[in-house]
Amino acid sequence: MSSMFRRVVLMGLVALGGQVYAAAPVVAERSAAVAPATAPTVAERSVDGVPAAAPAGAGKSTGAAPAADPALLEDLPFRPGERLEFALEYGLIPAGSATLEVGAVESFMGRPCVRLKSRARSAEAFDLIYKVDDEVASLFDLKEHYTWRFERHLREGTYRKDETVVFDPANHIARYDNGKIYRVPARAQDVLSALYYLRTQELRPGSTIHVPTHTDYKNYALEVSVLREERVATALGEFDCVVVEPQLQSEGIFRQEGKLLVWMTRDARHLPVLMQTQVVIGHVTATLRGWEGVGEAAPVVAAVGEDSAGSLAGDADSSAIQAVAEEVLRP
Repeated sequence: MSSMFRRVVLMGLVALGGQVYAAAPVVAERSAAVAPATAPTVAERSVDGVPAAAPAGAGKSTGAAPAADPALLEDLPFRPGERLEFALEYGLIPAGSATLEVGAVESFMGRPCVRLKSRARSAEAFDLIYKVDDEVASLFDLKEHYTWRFERHLREGTYRKDETVVFDPANHIARYDNGKIYRVPARAQDVLSALYYLRTQELRPGSTIHVPTHTDYKNYALEVSVLREERVATALGEFDCVVVEPQLQSEGIFRQEGKLLVWMTRDARHLPVLMQTQVVIGHVTATLRGWEGVGEAAPVVAAVGEDSAGSLAGDADSSAIQAVAEEVLRP
């Protein structure tokens, strides 16, 4: 099961939940496992799930990156130190919170990368029914804009999952920490890096963007439609946005039976400021409520008053929240 922000960030984006997990496959063909004894360029894994015989640094960061060309960062719509905070709501009822972060530049396989991180947590009232605390991380290549390494640590009710996947872009394979190897498309993204890759693209209304994505042993040709331009009001103010629609799978903490829409700023940053998905009854939203390190991005109309974010924190009757949780959340 996935949390709401994991669904949006999977658009292989994802979650409106903790890991925006979401990309409905346009191509859902599972890659055949390829694990010939003599073949792997990613060698046998060590006890911590990282390939032990691979070239130095294949499973872990080797620390500070080699002097990266400043132009690599100048051309990106995001920067190290960026942190986005979201409020998750079911209707007007607080359901949880989520964060997206960009870490410092570091070296992986001798290449400059940034570590992308997301975390989603359910609200205290929902914890009584189904507690969620998910963390996801990805190493994103600054030059070629694809993933090198993906890991997730899921804590959802009684469910626990810890997984690491190391990608070999040159040979188009992904190796899981259980030893399984799968072929992946060129320039493959994972469920978190897909969102950041989308931010690097031109978002022109009427266009369609295809993002090659690999997750859960499957390859997806994630299709994202850029629908229209629209102004959105948030606790931080109003933003001129483009509305994009990724195709979704049904996996998630919230049962998804409708489309997912994501509002991203029309400027060069393409910040996700609002995400909304339909569930069995009503809809769930993730709304940007705080940020750090976003450069010159700013609302076109600033929020007014100290209580502009009041509805995000909202006071809801606990019995009403519990009733909604029992109706919407999976047992």
